[in-house]
Amino acid sequence: MRSTRLLPLLFALIPAACGDDIKFPDQVEVNPALNGVFPAKGFTDRTLRVEISGDATEFTGTPTVSFGADITVVSVELSSPGTLFANISIAGAAAVGKRDVVVTNGADPLTLTAAFDVQNPLEVVLDGPVLQGGLNQVLIINHDPENPFLGTLEVTGGTGVEVFLDEQSQTESIAIGTMFVDTDAASGPLVVNDILLDTTVSRGPAITVTPRAPTALTAPGKGPAFQVLGATLTNTTALFSFAGTPALWRGTTSIASLETPLNLIWLPGGKWANARGFATDDLLAIPAATTMNVVVFDGFAIGSVFDLDVDNFHDLTGFVALAEVEDNDEFDNGNGQVVPDTQDVTLFSGLLNSDDTGFDDLVYNLEDGDQLHVTTAGADTVVFIFDDGFFPVDGNGFETNSFCCGNLVGLAANDDINEGAFLFASDTTSVQLPAGTYFVEVSASFFALDDPYDMAITVIHNPAL
Repeated sequence: MRSTRLLPLLFALIPAACGDDIKFPDQVEVNPALNGVFPAKGFTDRTLRVEISGDATEFTGTPTVSFGADITVVSVELSSPGTLFANISIAGAAAVGKRDVVVTNGADPLTLTAAFDVQNPLEVVLDGPVLQGGLNQVLIINHDPENPFLGTLEVTGGTGVEVFLDEQSQTESIAIGTMFVDTDAASGPLVVNDILLDTTVSRGPAITVTPRAPTALTAPGKGPAFQVLGATLTNTTALFSFAGTPALWRGTTSIASLETPLNLIWLPGGKWANARGFATDDLLAIPAATTMNVVVFDGFAIGSVFDLDVDNFHDLTGFVALAEVEDNDEFDNGNGQVVPDTQDVTLFSGLLNSDDTGFDDLVYNLEDGDQLHVTTAGADTVVFIFDDGFFPVDGNGFETNSFCCGNLVGLAANDDINEGAFLFASDTTSVQLPAGTYFVEVSASFFALDDPYDMAITVIHNPAL
């Protein structure tokens, strides 16, 4: 057959070969390199043990390891020529983002690019821009389950930024509160501290504070002493200022589009720690000439147009600053402070200490038609006003400034504050009273303990009924 005849020819064409002539590819040399970092992320303000592995590495001794700025390598442990462990400490100020990991063990360093991610353990959600002289609702989310939100927490931002938490809403991973921003506040990181353990729980991202100059209130020529008409609430708060002379000042807001006017807050010295009011119509005693800041607030009325009036309600023609008396926890112990009726207006203003969870009481001799105006702020306090028969005064009595329970108790229930917001003053003005002796007593709750509080008492002198 034809195919059979071709076979000898094919074999003749194939050259003879021996085993020594068979060729294999040259072996490729593998260069040492890092191939993994575990875990590949870490939170600021934390210590961490990190495993670093490599290919074709010959780690010996104690290699040098670097994670970049603000990450301290505390120690390095060699597990094998291809594996080592680094114990690291990530500073609170460490910049977040991907980091190169560099291992040096000999002449040439080995680098694994963008291998380690620095993250904030906290995520901060705000309801708007953080403005000087403003306030924000804040949600703090904890992404670090190994450091849960437990116990009593304290939250601060940069200078002049403080957060008051709603403890009833706090969980291990979430904290909700209100952020108060002074008029001179500065940007800075949000820090969560454990008050009882005196330790930092977590450090979050920087809170950027936007500078804001207050709008100066101008005199309209007649009517209110100062006034702004047709202002627009572009954010949750609007900030104003006026030149306050010694007087009892009254501020009022009005708005056509809402049944309830916007809240007015006095901000002496531009500090929320001194805040008074949180009312739509409120009085504030200014004992000396000063520039007063006024905040108009409503988180639900952004875009609304409003008016603001500030009046000299009553001149302060006399001023007496009284010191606290201890032990003053009884009406009849002789330590109550008597204010004479020779002053047209007498103002008490000072920082008091509820050191024995007892009482601070003042005795006033009033003329016919006088009124008492009382504010407290700072601690969990209850204000009592009694006549000389120890009966609650009509229109006052049992006014509470409490962050504990959020409920008014007693007779009048006429606080003009937002209950539960204990930073703000318990603020009440009595009806015109008959001539006689009256007692103003402040009781601090057990929960306040040694917390100081601020109290101001004004006598509004109206000689004729």
